[in-house]
Amino acid sequence: MIKDSGKVLKDQYKAQGLNMLPDKATHPAQKGEEEGTGGNSVEAGIQDMYERMITNRWKVFSTCVKWLEEKRMYHRDDGKVVKMMDDTISASRYAYMMKRKAKTKPTQNAGVPRMPPPRPVAPGMG
Repeated sequence: MIKDSGKVLKDQYKAQGLNMLPDKATHPAQKGEEEGTGGNSVEAGIQDMYERMITNRWKVFSTCVKWLEEKRMYHRDDGKVVKMMDDTISASRYAYMMKRKAKTKPTQNAGVPRMPPPRPVAPGMG
């Protein structure tokens, strides 16, 4: 809840038309466990994101200057991640945790058979 507003933040977001998942963000549950029981460990999320970065499966556009600035400043103190000025990376971590819920819209041509490529025209004809 935002201090003194009396409104829960998710209700304010919903009132503004923001699409939100019905459940809080968590890592995937262990096999056989109920959805939503995977926890939201910062360390686990950072490790997963880092592994994807070094294997080129997590890419950030060069125009995402804020994200890249936060990455340069990201550090640990006594082995713990310093949670300062990390809002963009933190939001990315939550999005990463919930990638299993992601849906994409079908492309306009989905299900439409492709036309065969044009046949080459013989020299001098056409």
